[in-house]
Amino acid sequence: MSFSWQRNEIMYCGNVHSCSTVEGMINQIKSHVLPIKAERKISTMYLGVWINQPLLDDFKTEKQKAKKLIKLMEEHSLVIKTLNAFPQNEFHATVVKEQVYFPEWCDDARMEYTLNLARFITVNSSVFAQNISISTVPLGYKKSWTEDKHKCAIQRIHKVAVRLADILAEYQIDIRLCFEMEPDCTLETSEQLVEFFIADLQYNQIPSVSQHIGVCFDICHQAVMFEEVNSNFNLFKANQIKVGKIQVSNALKFLSKDYSYIEPILSRYFTSPYLHQTKILSTDGIISIADIDETLAEELLQGEEARVHFHVPINKCSISQFLQTTQSEILSVFSSLDLLLIKPDIEVETYTWHIIDEKADKNKLNEYIIEEIKWLEQAMQENHLIRDEYAE
Repeated sequence: MSFSWQRNEIMYCGNVHSCSTVEGMINQIKSHVLPIKAERKISTMYLGVWINQPLLDDFKTEKQKAKKLIKLMEEHSLVIKTLNAFPQNEFHATVVKEQVYFPEWCDDARMEYTLNLARFITVNSSVFAQNISISTVPLGYKKSWTEDKHKCAIQRIHKVAVRLADILAEYQIDIRLCFEMEPDCTLETSEQLVEFFIADLQYNQIPSVSQHIGVCFDICHQAVMFEEVNSNFNLFKANQIKVGKIQVSNALKFLSKDYSYIEPILSRYFTSPYLHQTKILSTDGIISIADIDETLAEELLQGEEARVHFHVPINKCSISQFLQTTQSEILSVFSSLDLLLIKPDIEVETYTWHIIDEKADKNKLNEYIIEEIKWLEQAMQENHLIRDEYAE
Protein backbone atom coordinates (compact mmCIF):
# COMPACT_ATOMS: atom_id res chain seq x y z
CA MET A 1 0.00 0.00 0.00
CA SER A 2 1.30 3.45 -0.91
CA PHE A 3 1.06 6.26 1.64
CA SER A 4 1.76 9.98 1.51
CA TRP A 5 1.70 12.84 3.99
CA GLN A 6 1.02 16.54 3.87
CA ARG A 7 3.56 18.81 5.55
CA ASN A 8 1.26 19.71 8.41
CA GLU A 9 1.06 16.02 9.34
CA ILE A 10 4.78 15.87 10.13
CA MET A 11 5.05 16.41 13.89
CA TYR A 12 7.61 16.66 16.67
CA CYS A 13 7.14 15.08 20.09
CA GLY A 14 6.13 17.46 22.88
CA ASN A 15 8.15 15.55 25.49
CA VAL A 16 11.08 17.79 24.57
CA HIS A 17 9.33 20.42 26.69
CA SER A 18 9.02 20.13 30.45
CA CYS A 19 5.31 20.64 31.11
CA SER A 20 3.20 19.59 34.12
CA THR A 21 0.58 22.37 34.30
CA VAL A 22 -2.04 23.83 31.97
CA GLU A 23 -0.34 27.20 32.25
CA GLY A 24 2.90 25.53 31.23
CA MET A 25 1.24 24.05 28.17
CA ILE A 26 -0.14 27.44 27.18
CA ASN A 27 3.37 28.88 27.44
CA GLN A 28 4.74 25.93 25.45
CA ILE A 29 2.35 26.67 22.59
CA LYS A 30 3.11 30.38 22.61
CA SER A 31 6.88 30.01 22.94
CA HIS A 32 7.47 27.01 20.70
CA VAL A 33 4.53 25.62 18.72
CA LEU A 34 3.27 28.87 17.22
CA PRO A 35 6.73 30.20 16.21
CA ILE A 36 7.57 26.81 14.66
CA LYS A 37 4.23 26.80 12.81
CA ALA A 38 4.87 30.31 11.51
CA GLU A 39 8.39 29.45 10.36
CA ARG A 40 7.08 26.37 8.54
CA LYS A 41 4.45 28.55 6.79
CA ILE A 42 1.55 26.16 7.33
CA SER A 43 -1.97 27.28 8.21
CA THR A 44 -2.77 24.21 10.31
CA MET A 45 -0.40 22.08 12.36
CA TYR A 46 -0.77 18.58 13.74
CA LEU A 47 0.76 18.07 17.18
CA GLY A 48 2.38 15.23 19.06
CA VAL A 49 1.63 16.09 22.68
CA TRP A 50 2.93 14.69 25.97
CA ILE A 51 0.26 14.87 28.66
CA ASN A 52 1.69 13.41 31.84
CA GLN A 53 -0.23 12.54 35.01
CA PRO A 54 0.37 15.89 36.80
CA LEU A 55 -0.78 17.80 33.71
CA LEU A 56 -3.86 15.60 33.37
CA ASP A 57 -4.67 16.26 37.04
CA ASP A 58 -4.18 20.00 36.55
CA PHE A 59 -6.73 20.02 33.72
CA LYS A 60 -9.34 18.84 36.24
CA THR A 61 -8.70 21.71 38.68
CA GLU A 62 -7.69 24.58 36.36
CA LYS A 63 -10.90 24.59 34.31
CA GLN A 64 -10.68 28.24 33.23
CA LYS A 65 -7.10 27.89 32.10
CA ALA A 66 -8.06 24.68 30.29
CA LYS A 67 -10.75 26.60 28.37
CA LYS A 68 -8.17 29.26 27.54
CA LEU A 69 -5.83 26.59 26.19
CA ILE A 70 -8.48 24.94 24.04
CA LYS A 71 -9.53 28.33 22.64
CA LEU A 72 -5.90 29.16 21.83
CA MET A 73 -5.51 25.90 19.93
CA GLU A 74 -8.76 26.37 18.03
CA GLU A 75 -7.85 29.93 17.03
CA HIS A 76 -4.52 28.80 15.61
CA SER A 77 -5.75 25.59 13.95
CA LEU A 78 -3.66 23.29 16.13
CA VAL A 79 -4.81 19.67 16.04
CA ILE A 80 -3.53 16.94 18.37
CA LYS A 81 -2.91 13.80 16.31
CA THR A 82 -0.84 11.68 18.68
CA LEU A 83 -0.15 11.49 22.41
CA ASN A 84 3.04 10.28 24.06
CA ALA A 85 1.90 8.39 27.16
CA PHE A 86 5.17 6.51 27.67
CA PRO A 87 6.51 8.71 30.50
CA GLN A 88 3.54 8.87 32.89
CA ASN A 89 5.30 11.09 35.38
CA GLU A 90 8.18 13.59 35.39
CA PHE A 91 10.50 13.20 32.40
CA HIS A 92 12.76 16.18 33.03
CA ALA A 93 13.93 15.36 36.55
CA THR A 94 17.59 15.33 37.54
CA VAL A 95 17.43 11.52 37.52
CA VAL A 96 14.89 9.61 35.40
CA LYS A 97 16.61 6.33 34.46
CA GLU A 98 14.37 3.22 34.78
CA GLN A 99 11.62 5.20 36.53
CA VAL A 100 10.34 6.17 33.07
CA TYR A 101 8.90 2.63 32.76
CA PHE A 102 6.78 2.91 35.89
CA PRO A 103 3.91 2.45 36.55
CA GLU A 104 4.10 -0.70 34.44
CA TRP A 105 1.16 -2.23 32.58
CA CYS A 106 0.51 -4.64 35.46
CA ASP A 107 -0.38 -1.63 37.61
CA ASP A 108 -3.89 -0.18 37.79
CA ALA A 109 -2.33 3.29 37.75
CA ARG A 110 -1.04 2.76 34.19
CA MET A 111 -4.43 1.53 32.98
CA GLU A 112 -6.34 4.37 34.66
CA TYR A 113 -3.93 6.97 33.29
CA THR A 114 -4.44 5.64 29.77
CA LEU A 115 -8.23 5.52 30.15
CA ASN A 116 -8.22 9.07 31.51
CA LEU A 117 -6.27 10.22 28.46
CA ALA A 118 -8.93 8.61 26.25
CA ARG A 119 -11.62 10.36 28.27
CA PHE A 120 -9.73 13.64 27.91
CA ILE A 121 -9.79 13.20 24.13
CA THR A 122 -13.57 12.79 24.07
CA VAL A 123 -14.12 15.86 26.27
CA ASN A 124 -11.82 18.04 24.16
CA SER A 125 -12.55 16.53 20.77
CA SER A 126 -12.55 19.95 19.07
CA VAL A 127 -8.74 20.02 19.16
CA PHE A 128 -8.17 16.34 18.38
CA ALA A 129 -8.11 14.48 15.07
CA GLN A 130 -10.64 11.70 14.56
CA ASN A 131 -7.87 9.08 14.33
CA ILE A 132 -5.41 9.28 17.22
CA SER A 133 -2.46 7.19 18.34
CA ILE A 134 -1.25 6.91 21.93
CA SER A 135 2.25 5.50 22.45
CA THR A 136 2.90 3.61 25.66
CA VAL A 137 5.52 1.65 27.59
CA PRO A 138 6.23 -1.91 26.30
CA LEU A 139 4.67 -3.55 29.35
CA GLY A 140 7.50 -2.76 31.75
CA TYR A 141 11.18 -3.03 32.57
CA LYS A 142 12.50 -6.52 31.79
CA LYS A 143 14.65 -6.65 34.92
CA SER A 144 11.61 -6.31 37.19
CA TRP A 145 9.08 -8.25 35.08
CA THR A 146 7.41 -11.47 36.33
CA GLU A 147 4.88 -13.98 35.02
CA ASP A 148 2.25 -12.66 37.42
CA LYS A 149 2.84 -9.12 36.16
CA HIS A 150 2.50 -10.42 32.62
CA LYS A 151 -0.93 -11.94 33.28
CA CYS A 152 -2.14 -8.75 34.98
CA ALA A 153 -0.93 -6.63 32.07
CA ILE A 154 -2.87 -8.71 29.53
CA GLN A 155 -6.09 -8.23 31.51
CA ARG A 156 -5.62 -4.48 31.75
CA ILE A 157 -4.79 -4.05 28.07
CA HIS A 158 -7.92 -5.99 27.11
CA LYS A 159 -10.00 -3.68 29.31
CA VAL A 160 -8.52 -0.63 27.60
CA ALA A 161 -9.20 -2.08 24.15
CA VAL A 162 -12.86 -2.64 25.05
CA ARG A 163 -13.20 0.94 26.29
CA LEU A 164 -11.58 2.34 23.14
CA ALA A 165 -14.05 0.32 21.06
CA ASP A 166 -16.90 1.88 23.08
CA ILE A 167 -15.47 5.36 22.42
CA LEU A 168 -15.36 4.68 18.69
CA ALA A 169 -19.00 3.58 18.72
CA GLU A 170 -20.17 6.49 20.86
CA TYR A 171 -18.01 9.40 19.67
CA GLN A 172 -16.68 8.23 16.27
CA ILE A 173 -13.16 8.86 17.57
CA ASP A 174 -10.73 6.09 16.65
CA ILE A 175 -7.95 5.73 19.24
CA ARG A 176 -5.14 3.21 18.86
CA LEU A 177 -2.91 2.34 21.82
CA CYS A 178 0.58 1.69 20.41
CA PHE A 179 3.22 -0.25 22.31
CA GLU A 180 6.71 1.17 21.84
CA MET A 181 9.49 -1.40 21.99
CA GLU A 182 12.61 -0.28 23.83
CA PRO A 183 15.96 -1.93 24.65
CA ASP A 184 15.94 -3.80 27.99
CA CYS A 185 12.16 -3.61 28.31
CA THR A 186 9.82 -6.60 28.40
CA LEU A 187 9.18 -6.09 24.69
CA GLU A 188 12.46 -4.99 23.13
CA THR A 189 12.40 -6.78 19.77
CA SER A 190 9.82 -7.03 17.01
CA GLU A 191 9.65 -10.81 17.42
CA GLN A 192 8.84 -10.45 21.11
CA LEU A 193 6.13 -7.90 20.38
CA VAL A 194 4.53 -10.05 17.67
CA GLU A 195 4.57 -13.10 19.93
CA PHE A 196 2.91 -11.10 22.71
CA PHE A 197 0.27 -9.66 20.39
CA ILE A 198 -0.63 -13.00 18.77
CA ALA A 199 -0.25 -15.47 21.66
CA ASP A 200 -1.23 -13.33 24.66
CA LEU A 201 -3.46 -10.53 23.37
CA GLN A 202 -5.04 -12.79 20.72
CA TYR A 203 -4.58 -9.90 18.34
CA ASN A 204 -6.38 -11.26 15.29
CA GLN A 205 -9.11 -13.03 17.24
CA ILE A 206 -10.55 -10.17 19.32
CA PRO A 207 -11.94 -7.26 17.23
CA SER A 208 -11.40 -4.60 19.89
CA VAL A 209 -7.73 -5.58 20.14
CA SER A 210 -7.00 -5.60 16.41
CA GLN A 211 -8.87 -2.30 15.99
CA HIS A 212 -7.39 -0.40 18.94
CA ILE A 213 -3.98 -1.94 19.74
CA GLY A 214 -0.90 -1.42 17.61
CA VAL A 215 2.80 -0.63 17.42
CA CYS A 216 4.77 2.54 17.97
CA PHE A 217 7.95 1.96 16.00
CA ASP A 218 10.78 4.04 17.44
CA ILE A 219 13.56 3.92 14.85
CA CYS A 220 16.35 4.64 17.35
CA HIS A 221 15.26 1.80 19.65
CA GLN A 222 15.17 -0.87 16.96
CA ALA A 223 18.42 0.37 15.43
CA VAL A 224 20.08 -0.12 18.83
CA MET A 225 18.75 -3.70 18.77
CA PHE A 226 20.46 -4.19 15.37
CA GLU A 227 17.09 -5.01 13.80
CA GLU A 228 16.53 -4.76 10.06
CA VAL A 229 13.61 -2.50 9.17
CA ASN A 230 12.36 -4.40 6.14
CA SER A 231 12.27 -7.65 8.12
CA ASN A 232 10.42 -5.91 10.97
CA PHE A 233 7.73 -4.51 8.71
CA ASN A 234 7.35 -7.79 6.84
CA LEU A 235 6.88 -9.56 10.17
CA PHE A 236 4.16 -7.11 11.21
CA LYS A 237 2.44 -7.47 7.84
CA ALA A 238 2.54 -11.27 7.93
CA ASN A 239 0.77 -11.20 11.28
CA GLN A 240 -1.68 -8.44 10.31
CA ILE A 241 -0.28 -6.16 13.05
CA LYS A 242 -0.77 -2.46 12.54
CA VAL A 243 1.91 0.19 13.10
CA GLY A 244 -0.02 3.25 14.26
CA LYS A 245 2.94 5.52 14.94
CA ILE A 246 6.55 5.96 13.89
CA GLN A 247 8.89 7.98 16.07
CA VAL A 248 11.70 9.29 13.90
CA SER A 249 14.76 9.15 16.12
CA ASN A 250 18.49 8.66 15.79
CA ALA A 251 20.91 6.58 17.89
CA LEU A 252 24.69 6.61 18.30
CA LYS A 253 26.96 3.96 16.84
CA PHE A 254 30.72 3.37 16.72
CA LEU A 255 33.27 0.64 16.19
CA SER A 256 34.67 -0.86 19.38
CA LYS A 257 38.23 -0.30 18.20
CA ASP A 258 37.58 3.46 18.01
CA TYR A 259 36.33 3.89 21.58
CA SER A 260 39.50 5.64 22.79
CA TYR A 261 38.85 8.45 20.30
CA ILE A 262 35.26 9.07 21.43
CA GLU A 263 35.51 8.24 25.14
CA PRO A 264 35.79 11.95 26.09
CA ILE A 265 32.48 12.62 24.30
CA LEU A 266 30.60 9.63 25.73
CA SER A 267 31.94 10.20 29.25
CA ARG A 268 29.95 13.44 29.39
CA TYR A 269 26.80 11.31 29.28
CA PHE A 270 27.72 8.99 32.16
CA THR A 271 25.70 11.28 34.46
CA SER A 272 22.77 11.75 32.06
CA PRO A 273 19.26 11.73 33.61
CA TYR A 274 18.25 8.96 31.18
CA LEU A 275 19.21 5.36 30.61
CA HIS A 276 21.48 4.89 27.61
CA GLN A 277 21.22 1.18 26.99
CA THR A 278 24.08 -0.06 24.87
CA LYS A 279 24.14 -3.13 22.62
CA ILE A 280 27.42 -4.52 21.28
CA LEU A 281 27.44 -6.79 18.24
CA SER A 282 29.87 -9.68 18.63
CA THR A 283 30.48 -12.97 16.84
CA ASP A 284 28.53 -14.71 19.63
CA GLY A 285 25.51 -12.43 19.43
CA ILE A 286 24.51 -9.18 21.12
CA ILE A 287 26.05 -8.07 24.43
CA SER A 288 23.76 -5.89 26.55
CA ILE A 289 24.83 -3.07 28.85
CA ALA A 290 22.10 -1.48 30.97
CA ASP A 291 23.63 2.02 30.82
CA ILE A 292 26.82 3.65 29.60
CA ASP A 293 29.41 4.13 32.34
CA GLU A 294 33.10 3.56 33.08
CA THR A 295 32.78 -0.21 32.47
CA LEU A 296 31.95 0.28 28.80
CA ALA A 297 35.59 0.09 27.65
CA GLU A 298 36.01 -3.41 29.09
CA GLU A 299 32.77 -4.71 27.54
CA LEU A 300 33.70 -3.32 24.12
CA LEU A 301 36.71 -5.66 23.92
CA GLN A 302 34.26 -8.52 23.34
CA GLY A 303 32.55 -7.03 20.28
CA GLU A 304 32.89 -5.14 17.03
CA GLU A 305 30.21 -2.43 16.84
CA ALA A 306 28.28 -0.68 19.59
CA ARG A 307 24.99 1.20 19.43
CA VAL A 308 23.74 3.49 22.18
CA HIS A 309 20.17 4.44 23.01
CA PHE A 310 20.53 8.19 22.81
CA HIS A 311 18.12 10.35 20.82
CA VAL A 312 20.48 12.59 18.88
CA PRO A 313 19.33 15.02 16.15
CA ILE A 314 17.91 13.17 13.17
CA ASN A 315 19.66 15.50 10.72
CA LYS A 316 23.09 14.39 11.99
CA CYS A 317 24.82 11.46 10.30
CA SER A 318 27.82 11.79 12.63
CA ILE A 319 28.85 13.51 15.85
CA SER A 320 32.60 13.28 15.29
CA GLN A 321 34.99 11.43 13.00
CA PHE A 322 34.59 8.15 14.89
CA LEU A 323 31.17 8.62 16.48
CA GLN A 324 28.43 8.02 13.92
CA THR A 325 24.62 7.87 14.07
CA THR A 326 22.03 5.41 12.78
CA GLN A 327 20.50 7.99 10.42
CA SER A 328 20.57 5.45 7.58
CA GLU A 329 17.95 3.42 9.48
CA ILE A 330 15.56 6.35 9.20
CA LEU A 331 15.97 6.31 5.44
CA SER A 332 15.41 2.54 5.44
CA VAL A 333 12.06 3.07 7.14
CA PHE A 334 10.99 5.48 4.40
CA SER A 335 11.74 2.89 1.71
CA SER A 336 9.72 0.22 3.56
CA LEU A 337 6.56 2.11 4.45
CA ASP A 338 4.54 0.44 1.70
CA LEU A 339 4.69 -2.78 3.76
CA LEU A 340 2.54 -1.27 6.50
CA LEU A 341 -1.19 -1.93 6.74
CA ILE A 342 -2.28 1.55 7.81
CA LYS A 343 -0.85 5.04 7.49
CA PRO A 344 1.15 5.73 10.69
CA ASP A 345 1.49 9.02 12.52
CA ILE A 346 5.01 10.40 12.10
CA GLU A 347 6.81 12.52 14.69
CA VAL A 348 10.38 13.49 15.42
CA GLU A 349 11.44 12.51 18.94
CA THR A 350 14.61 14.24 20.04
CA TYR A 351 14.19 15.18 23.70
CA THR A 352 17.83 15.36 24.81
CA TRP A 353 18.84 18.79 23.54
CA HIS A 354 19.79 19.90 27.06
CA ILE A 355 22.40 17.14 27.38
CA ILE A 356 23.51 16.45 23.80
CA ASP A 357 25.77 19.46 23.62
CA GLU A 358 26.74 21.57 26.61
CA LYS A 359 27.17 24.49 24.19
CA ALA A 360 23.62 24.15 22.80
CA ASP A 361 21.69 27.38 23.21
CA LYS A 362 18.39 26.75 25.01
CA ASN A 363 16.99 29.86 23.35
CA LYS A 364 17.55 28.21 19.96
CA LEU A 365 15.47 25.10 20.65
CA ASN A 366 12.88 26.16 18.06
CA GLU A 367 15.60 26.47 15.44
CA TYR A 368 16.92 23.01 16.26
CA ILE A 369 13.43 21.49 15.98
CA ILE A 370 12.77 23.26 12.67
CA GLU A 371 16.09 22.03 11.26
CA GLU A 372 15.11 18.45 12.09
CA ILE A 373 11.63 18.80 10.57
CA LYS A 374 13.08 20.35 7.40
CA TRP A 375 15.53 17.46 7.07
CA LEU A 376 12.68 14.98 7.58
CA GLU A 377 10.45 16.68 5.03
CA GLN A 378 13.27 16.73 2.49
CA ALA A 379 14.05 13.05 3.04
CA MET A 380 10.37 12.14 2.71
CA GLN A 381 10.07 14.31 -0.39
CA GLU A 382 12.95 12.43 -2.01
CA ASN A 383 11.10 9.18 -1.28
CA HIS A 384 7.87 10.58 -2.80
CA LEU A 385 6.11 10.52 0.57
CA ILE A 386 5.08 14.18 0.68
CA ARG A 387 1.84 14.73 -1.24
CA ASP A 388 2.64 18.32 -2.13
CA GLU A 389 5.68 20.23 -0.94
CA TYR A 390 3.50 23.24 -0.18
CA ALA A 391 0.35 21.42 0.92
CA GLU A 392 -1.20 22.50 4.19
